[in-house]
Parts: sequence; structure tokens; C-alpha cells
Amino acid sequence: MFRLKTLLSLALIWFVHVGHTQQGRGTISGAVTDQTGAAVKGARVTLVNTNTNTSSSTVSNGDGYYTFPPQIVGNYEVSAESAGFKKEIRRGINLQVDQSAEISLQLQLGAASW
Repeated sequence: MFRLKTLLSLALIWFVHVGHTQQGRGTISGAVTDQTGAAVKGARVTLVNTNTNTSSSTVSNGDGYYTFPPQIVGNYEVSAESAGFKKEIRRGINLQVDQSAEISLQLQLGAASW
């Protein structure tokens, strides 16, 4: 009986731990392109959690792709900017648990915003 209780206790602890570490996360990634659909390499992509006003940034790779590590669920906005282009902002992103949101941004030619 002692072994059964111990085994059940360990199983419960494991399930709680696994559920807690994976709970409340989703990913945001996408591509940054120009008006012709060509990849924009080196664009600065910024992710803002509009619930907490926290932000993080990354840079698009040679194929124009970017990705952020798993984020807590909530409301976000993503922006991209690069020299020679106008800044593009996508607002109203509602990230859900286990969601893989693909947010692609198309930059328009214009004055650089940074």
C-alpha cells in the first residue's frame, strides 16, 4: 500500500509540474517581405505584450523569417522596420494557449522610421 501511495504521489507531482511548465504559452513567428514579396533580411521585429507593456525584439533572417520564443497568452502587437521602408505594425493579436500564430508583415517603401 505504501508503494502505491508513493507512486500516485509522484505521478501527481509530475502531472502538476508538466502542466504548469507548459501552461499559458504560444508562439509568434512570420515573414517580413517588401511590396514584391521579396524577403527583407535584417528587419528589426518588435513584439509588445499590450497587457503588460513588455517588449522584445529580434531580427529577420536571410529568408525574411523571424520567430519569438514561447510567450504567455495575451494581447500583442508586432512591428517591423528596416532602412528605406515605412514601419509596419500589426495590432490586435490575441495569442491563445498552444497557438502558433503566423504574423507576416509587408513593408512599404518610404522614409525609414529609425
